[in-house]
Amino acid sequence: MKHLAAKTLAIFLSVTLSTIAVWAGNAKASQHPPRTQYMAVMMDGKKVGHSVATFKIDKGKALTNVMMTMTLSRGGMAITVATDVLEIETPDGKPLGFSLTINMGAMGQTVTRGDIGKDGKLKIVRNLAGMKEEKVMPWPKGALMSHGRMILERKTGLKPETTITSTVFDPATLAARTVASTVGKKTKVDLLGRMVMLTEVKTVMQSSMGKINATAYVDDEFIPLKSIVPALGMKIELIDCSKAVAMASNETLDLISKVILSSPVALTKEALGGTLVYTIKPTSPTAELKFLDDANQSVKTAEDKTTTLTIRPTPAPRNAPLPYKGKDPTALEALKPSSYVQSDHKTIKDLARKAVGDAKDAATAASRIEKFVRSYIKTKNLSVGYATALEVAQSREGDCTEHAVLTASLCRAVGIPAQVVIGLAYVNGFAEHRNVFGPHAWNRAFIGGKWVGLDSALKEFNTGHIALASGDGVSDAMLNVVNTIGNFKIITIKTPKGDK
Repeated sequence: MKHLAAKTLAIFLSVTLSTIAVWAGNAKASQHPPRTQYMAVMMDGKKVGHSVATFKIDKGKALTNVMMTMTLSRGGMAITVATDVLEIETPDGKPLGFSLTINMGAMGQTVTRGDIGKDGKLKIVRNLAGMKEEKVMPWPKGALMSHGRMILERKTGLKPETTITSTVFDPATLAARTVASTVGKKTKVDLLGRMVMLTEVKTVMQSSMGKINATAYVDDEFIPLKSIVPALGMKIELIDCSKAVAMASNETLDLISKVILSSPVALTKEALGGTLVYTIKPTSPTAELKFLDDANQSVKTAEDKTTTLTIRPTPAPRNAPLPYKGKDPTALEALKPSSYVQSDHKTIKDLARKAVGDAKDAATAASRIEKFVRSYIKTKNLSVGYATALEVAQSREGDCTEHAVLTASLCRAVGIPAQVVIGLAYVNGFAEHRNVFGPHAWNRAFIGGKWVGLDSALKEFNTGHIALASGDGVSDAMLNVVNTIGNFKIITIKTPKGDK
């Protein structure tokens, strides 16, 4: 639970690097002098890191490299989150390849590299904590990278109310996203005490789980000198500055205090075992809250944006067939292996058979998997970055995300559709805080036509779980988390009339 916010933020940063306008050379293809830009990274008004962007033409290739580092505090302990994105294109903006490194210090490092072949296929090699994974996929039609997008934007110009729409490839999720940038008016912008007239450009990156809004302030060459992106109820700012200012010491920002949510009441074990009705209000008029709506949790939103979540115990239907033979499209997708949920690997299959034993129905098998993972992961530490199910099976260590990806993988391996759920879970104590909801990952499994909650990291799944998104634990689900966590408060938690 304690590291989920940092893990989410690391992936979110790598995604937003493709949303924030990144400069690359001059407008004319024949004029591409190398350039370096330093920026201070601010969060809630505090300097927490820096960004260094470089561009050059080398051996006929346009190389755009953006490195961002942030140091945050989690309960008094410092954690450094760093992303390094290198995009390789032709001088006229044709994509050739990329590399992405997400480094979370003691929590580990993920390196992804991609090369586009002459056949238009993207060959991907990903190294996760020393384990290598390869895959091939088509390059998304019309997808651009930073240099190509910059060329398009400069051709369009900075006429107010002009909207520039492009398809941008995101190395973090290996997907193309629609990015729309709308040009605003020139305005005076404060660059850490230096006042400059710049053009406002509002950008929206659309994904299946929602959208990321960003605002950039660019000069006449479309070079962003200030960019603002909301995340986890806070404001991340990148501000152009000198190298000395960018590399100066950082201030301390306690991430945990920003993402935990106080409960209006202490919840007893009895209350957590029954139906609970949550009244939730956004803390910002522009917040767009999204919650998962399924058998465990129903969502109703009023005109004033007040949301009512009814979270109820949903026992798994007995005698549901094992393996799943239905036709629900979401359930069928939740049976497939993925980069983090390698349910087709022999190690995972062997472990799954050991976990379920002689179980003949899906409910019994899922319950056994939940208990098995809870005891199988021996080292409940916070040093794991974001391991895959296969890595967890071999290391037997990690926190809630590692429990969740292994649980999903074992379920899928025996034919139970399962997803990783990301949200908030209630705990009586968390560091110095009492009666709070903290970021957490668990699972839901499709059994007998219903999505049923599983939690192998905590003692049990109960109605103190507020679900925001589900999937494989990465990708678009993370975008929903950063857009929702920190942007609402719980007004009341009640037991509905008639419930004991």
